[in-house]
Amino acid sequence: MHRLEIIRRTIATLGPGAAVCSPHHRGISHSALAEFMDCMAYVAFPECGSLPTKVVPDHMRHLDGSTVLQRVLTHMADLILSQVCSAFLLQGHAKSCGNEAEVVKSLKDGQESEQQGCVLFNDTQAGGTADSLYREAKQTAAEIAEAFLTQELRLVRWLLRTDAEAILEHDVASTSLSEVALCYPGIRCMLHQRTAHALHKLGAPNNLTRLLTEMGHSATGIDIHPAASIGHHFFIDHGTGTVIGSTSIVGNHVTMYHGVTLGVASFPVDRKTGKKIRNLPRHPIVEDRVVLYANATVLGRITIGEGSVIGANCRVVESLPPSSVVTRPRKRKPPAAGTAWQGGEWGVWQRHTHRGRESEKK
Repeated sequence: MHRLEIIRRTIATLGPGAAVCSPHHRGISHSALAEFMDCMAYVAFPECGSLPTKVVPDHMRHLDGSTVLQRVLTHMADLILSQVCSAFLLQGHAKSCGNEAEVVKSLKDGQESEQQGCVLFNDTQAGGTADSLYREAKQTAAEIAEAFLTQELRLVRWLLRTDAEAILEHDVASTSLSEVALCYPGIRCMLHQRTAHALHKLGAPNNLTRLLTEMGHSATGIDIHPAASIGHHFFIDHGTGTVIGSTSIVGNHVTMYHGVTLGVASFPVDRKTGKKIRNLPRHPIVEDRVVLYANATVLGRITIGEGSVIGANCRVVESLPPSSVVTRPRKRKPPAAGTAWQGGEWGVWQRHTHRGRESEKK
């Protein structure tokens, strides 16, 4: 069988809608989002971050700070406009309904719909539909880009710098702002999350904001939903395995260590339909100056009172008053010096070393 015939049969097997045919379909560019985050890093920490080469080439490094910042912000505006517009088109303003004609949805309806997938605009659509939706998406994206630069960018920058201040204050291993900005995973993760959260508040599609936070998740191992609300001076130490759900609310001056989870205890189900109810607050509220140590798990829409401390490996499923302390109960006394755990009993042991090899005796 010739290769062309194989390809034709494959296309027939895949069926209609397997390919996209639209002059406006560009998709969300990972490289463009990476450029955008490089620009955000420079805006947040200009004294530490390097200039994106594509924005300010080497032969233009002699420019003054204001001119450089103008070029950076202009590039950011272009990136937001193009990527948010593409995200709106991908979010699903047209939906395939079996063998019926595609149903076109408005931007707002498409943003709040519960679509599991969508088919983008193709030649079977009525003439002009794709163009009109593209114009609507582009207009909305332009409004979001303007609002982000004029309303949100300054706040995001301030929040990120307070996060750096919290690290310098609480982590005795930190030595400088440049070390914190360049090396600490908590800062890198929050750079993505705070940027995505600002865009989320302005109405950017979830496929874009989630992609931004997943870029931070991939780089740091910290998974924070873009819809989660987090106050200033937020300190994540180490961070690997930390998970913060979408409806979580975290106060100011909160400290978290690695492996902390702010999750869901259960998903309410609609008795009539049997489906899980969406858009309900289901994650914890953590008030100001709370400390959550490694692998602490807080589940459900409960409140952890101000100034509380949750010990390592603790699981909390009920609200706590302010200044609470939660630790794991001790089931036995700590062992005396020179003992080791053996077969359910604490046994005294001695270690003998001979030519780098060790053996243990009870």
